[in-house]
Amino acid sequence: MSACPTFTLLGDEADSPRGRIYLMKALADGRVEPTSDVLTHLDRCLDCRACETACPAGVQYGSLIESARAQMHDAGLSGNEMGWFVRFFVKHVFPYPARLEKALMPVRWMQRLGLVEKLPGRLGAMARMLPLLPRPKIRLQFPHYMSAVESREARVGLLTGCVTSVMYSPLNVATAQVLALNGCDVYAPNEQSCCGALFAHTGDKEEAKVCARRNIDIFEELDLDAIIVNAAGCGCTMKEYGELLHDDPYYAERAKVFVLKVRDFTEFLASRMPLTPPSPIEARVTYHDPCHLAHGQGIVDAPRELLKAVPGLEIVDMADSDACCGSAGIYNVAQPELAEQILQRKIDNVENTGAEMLVTANPGCMLQLADGIQRRGLACEVIHMATLFSRAYGL
Repeated sequence: MSACPTFTLLGDEADSPRGRIYLMKALADGRVEPTSDVLTHLDRCLDCRACETACPAGVQYGSLIESARAQMHDAGLSGNEMGWFVRFFVKHVFPYPARLEKALMPVRWMQRLGLVEKLPGRLGAMARMLPLLPRPKIRLQFPHYMSAVESREARVGLLTGCVTSVMYSPLNVATAQVLALNGCDVYAPNEQSCCGALFAHTGDKEEAKVCARRNIDIFEELDLDAIIVNAAGCGCTMKEYGELLHDDPYYAERAKVFVLKVRDFTEFLASRMPLTPPSPIEARVTYHDPCHLAHGQGIVDAPRELLKAVPGLEIVDMADSDACCGSAGIYNVAQPELAEQILQRKIDNVENTGAEMLVTANPGCMLQLADGIQRRGLACEVIHMATLFSRAYGL
């Protein structure tokens, strides 16, 4: 319970892992109805899975909370605290890069005209949280195949993602270039789908299955050695396709094979320990563990080994580096007050390191952390591991 961000903030048993499991079991047994009160406590869960890491009994809390949310979704109660606008965006805009790009076009122009700061209320706060949006041509001109620079060691696919491809499209370029420089032929098929995480986390398992089936179909055709993901939340969901499709007679076995190939960028690169030595970067850095990388995928050492491989870095450990930053998919939009309290705890820890650079491995965390750091007035750059290596290689 002490590992749970919401319990430590609210002190309410119903907002702890134990309390939520009690509610989930009561729902499954029919002892409580799927009411809005029950939904409130389940919606407050970040699904950060820190409780899984802490639990001595190995309870798979992530699977439980997503199943419970699916039950609530089927009862027509899912996402009450998000509001209709956010629910619409989650289902019809976020998972589709072209739609998301069009929806954000006004924000892009306001950023360039310096008008974002003048937007009022919650809409203004959300707009100011966004990074400087890259031009659409970076996403549209992203190469769907990039050959290994020198000797060919592996044939890999790259999930370009929904939010990543629109808000952080240079990150995908950096990821592909670093992989190519380290002996990989990189395939990023245009037909790939959203990973399904947004749907799974909000209880819409059927839509999540649609995404999973499409990605299996598309990447399966390429006969890959690995499928690389530079967003921890996406990778965590993709590694759970076997569970998601376990009762699908046509995809169950194929999903098991697919899952074995999914690798986080840091996990894959560290397993090869960069073939091309990076150049020195003189900076004091600290690392933030994305929840779905550290707790969801159990990847903690690989990112730190990669940091050690870059000459010149002064690496400073951050207190509670694996504590959630409050982003948690769309949590910072659906639960802004709680997300803000969780974020400020994280920014306190960042500030205490005195770091000039905060490295992480998830675009959602980058967005949340950069917003908190900017508002705190810290001189600290938030950067993805792939971008760090791209910079070290002079790409």
